[in-house]
Amino acid sequence: MAAGKKGCLGKFLIALVVILVIFIVLPISIAFIVLYDGNTKKINIPEQTSTEFMNSYKETIVRDSMDYTDQTGIVNFKISEDNFNTLLYYAYAGNEEIDPQVLKYIPKAYIDINPNKSQYVFYVEAKVAFFKTRVSLVTEVSEMEGEKGLALTMHEAKVGKLSALVDIADSIVSEDTMDGLFTGTGLNFTVDWSKKQIQYKVTDLLNDFNIANAAGGSNLFAQLIGDIFRDNPEVIGFDFYKDRAMNIEFDLHSAHNTDVPAPAVFDNTIAATIDHFSSIKDRLLTEDEINDYFYAAAQSNGEKPAKSEKSVQEYLDANKTSFISTYLTEDEFNTFVRGSDLVAKSYPFYDKTSMTDRKMNFVVINDFYCDVKPSGKVDFVIGININGYDTQMVINTTMAETLITKGTNTVLEFTMDDIHYGSISMFENGQPKQIILDLIKEGFKKGDASDDLIQIDGNKISFIMDSGVYSPTNTVYTTNDRININII
Repeated sequence: MAAGKKGCLGKFLIALVVILVIFIVLPISIAFIVLYDGNTKKINIPEQTSTEFMNSYKETIVRDSMDYTDQTGIVNFKISEDNFNTLLYYAYAGNEEIDPQVLKYIPKAYIDINPNKSQYVFYVEAKVAFFKTRVSLVTEVSEMEGEKGLALTMHEAKVGKLSALVDIADSIVSEDTMDGLFTGTGLNFTVDWSKKQIQYKVTDLLNDFNIANAAGGSNLFAQLIGDIFRDNPEVIGFDFYKDRAMNIEFDLHSAHNTDVPAPAVFDNTIAATIDHFSSIKDRLLTEDEINDYFYAAAQSNGEKPAKSEKSVQEYLDANKTSFISTYLTEDEFNTFVRGSDLVAKSYPFYDKTSMTDRKMNFVVINDFYCDVKPSGKVDFVIGININGYDTQMVINTTMAETLITKGTNTVLEFTMDDIHYGSISMFENGQPKQIILDLIKEGFKKGDASDDLIQIDGNKISFIMDSGVYSPTNTVYTTNDRININII
């Protein structure tokens, strides 16, 4: 009898163990195996505050965007995986506003760019005692619809190795969480959780990296580039995975060559300026060069071509063939315009916050000349060298048929019909963009306004003459390579 009871008890215990294993231990073990994920990613954290890093980072990404422009004709704003993760660190784990108790259980958030699978995967790590896991959001990157930009669309969510339905992703990571995380990066990402998307518009990118400030204060050329890219999305392309980075590329090829021939005589000092900058752009600078270029000369102008010894009027006076006519050759006009302060104007791009990051890229206005054609047509060309890559901006003008009176001055006047930088028009509502006018004014500014060599009013460029010698009754016309004036 006792033996029978012992046998029943043994069977009961065996059954109990089996039940515990099947219904408790096994599910817990399976759950542990499926949900456990101890993988992590090392994040490179600079020894800077969040503000210091963001200022340095924005300047550096603008500078580095021109690294290969001389070879590719592309300005490439690149946000690498490491860049992303440093930004996410400052937005979350390095954010003093985050509750330390939250960080104790959810210590880290980061991204992995996977070119092989064409994926951006966002990870949020979690741990409780010895148990670790990761929530991962798998996204595909594509161009936005309707506006130039890119969209990261979530198509899979996981906890550890367990896939979750995208429809229940809101219970894992909310829109507020994602919005707060990406807003904290200092970049203007937009979270549209109804589409399960994180969006980055090109206009927001240009604002984020604030090209003008990144180049050093009121940088005319940098503002110009910002206007070009912002208003002309057709020159913008994307490569989402090259070098494990988000690449936003601005194509300058259409501005590389124009149908306006450069004059045969090219001032060697302008070429020397380009050679000088090219010699330092691919290497680390010495401490003296840092002092010279980074601090003492934030807008170093390099060597300039010699100033013209004559004004426009003095050329005309010297060329009088009689008391009734004179002329100005194209070469003479180019000697005058090339002597302006616009030529050899340089804009260095560098990290102004660092004494150790000794790298600098540059933009130089490397030429300014005109092409005189028949029928009053004159094209002015501004040569813009972007880190070794030559581009040209062409200003198409029509010369007035007579000299014009403006205030107390008699002027030789040109009406700007169009301005184009490659395929991109620099006209807005029928008028030149103000940034172009400011660039030209700066180049010809001599002293106070009454002493300037030219006047700009709307779409008119006027070269100032002596009203005692020339008058509005004088007719003006062009032939190939020559401006002619009939003195009556």
